[in-house]
Order: sequence, then structure tokens, then C-alpha cells
Amino acid sequence: MQDKIVRLQQRGLMLLDTSMMRPIKGYGSDFYEIKYSKHRIALYHETVSNTFVLLHGFKKERMRETQEIKTAYSRLREYQSRG
Repeated sequence: MQDKIVRLQQRGLMLLDTSMMRPIKGYGSDFYEIKYSKHRIALYHETVSNTFVLLHGFKKERMRETQEIKTAYSRLREYQSRG
């Protein structure tokens, strides 16, 4: 997974809509997930500073995935409220 984070640091937005990084549907723009095997990291693209904020990492399991995404989105809202 560390190599995925390094790639994100090096290539940033060029990774969008690749097999590695896709938007998380239903939560607005700039909310993405990085995929590696069964592991996921939810992240937010801060457009003003052009940076990525890593919000939550989890192992993809069908029964828990929705809750994990809600956890990440809750952390995003907390991050944005600090503004």
C-alpha cells in the first residue's frame, strides 16, 4: 500500500479514474478511494491547495463497506468544518 501512497504523491490527479483510484459515488466530487487488493483508503482532494487528505483506511468486506465509507465521509466533514 505504501507504493500506492508514493504514486499518489508523485502523480496526483493523473491517477483519477485509473484502476488504482476512483471517485466514491454518492458523496459529491473530490471524494475518492485508492484500491489495493482488498484494502482501501478513502481520501479527499483539496482543490484550493491541490493536496490529498487521507481520511480512513479499511479492508473491503461487503457487509462493512458502507459503514467504512460513512466513517471516512464523517471525517471529511470534520476536516472541512475546521476550515
